[in-house]
Amino acid sequence: MESEDVRTYRAIAISKDDCFSTKTWPADTGTTKPYPHPPRPLKNVVFSDCLAWTQCYGYKIGQGVYEDQSDVVFKDSSVYKGAVGLGIDHKFGSATVNNVTFYNMDLEHIEGLAADKCTWLALFVEHSGTAGVGPVSDVKINKINVRSKGTRNAYIEGYNSSSIISDVTLQEIYMPKQTTPATSLKEMNILSVNNTANIVVK
Repeated sequence: MESEDVRTYRAIAISKDDCFSTKTWPADTGTTKPYPHPPRPLKNVVFSDCLAWTQCYGYKIGQGVYEDQSDVVFKDSSVYKGAVGLGIDHKFGSATVNNVTFYNMDLEHIEGLAADKCTWLALFVEHSGTAGVGPVSDVKINKINVRSKGTRNAYIEGYNSSSIISDVTLQEIYMPKQTTPATSLKEMNILSVNNTANIVVK
């Protein structure tokens, strides 16, 4: 929550809700109520060598993005079980999400409560009805072992022409039972890329 220069190493999280997630919320709302300072951006946060076991997201940005979030890294970690393996859900707030990395992640079993989103990858911007929308840019997804892809197609979806998801690079994505990396979005089961720009498969 609204943190800078944080390192989380060798953690095991077992939860019905999201295991490892970064958020920024407005003042005096929900979990920010006891904070002794005004809202601040989130920057330079790293999760490494972690294990997620959940009925929701394993590793995630959002939902709250009232202040900018940047330079967030999830690496060298695994999802033992979760409804969504890796995600960005820009739902509440109109600030930006920039420079996010998912590196060397192992997704063992995709299943859980979020049945409408049950997938290995979900990057999207949605409108809560009151809090506005904002863009997501510069997302690197590299060296991902997808042992289970979930029951729904993966997706990368902005909200509109001003709140897009842009500059996403996917590299060395190994889909279930494959010994070579996927070479296209279709092979990665990513079939929806609405309101996006510069989605690159290396």
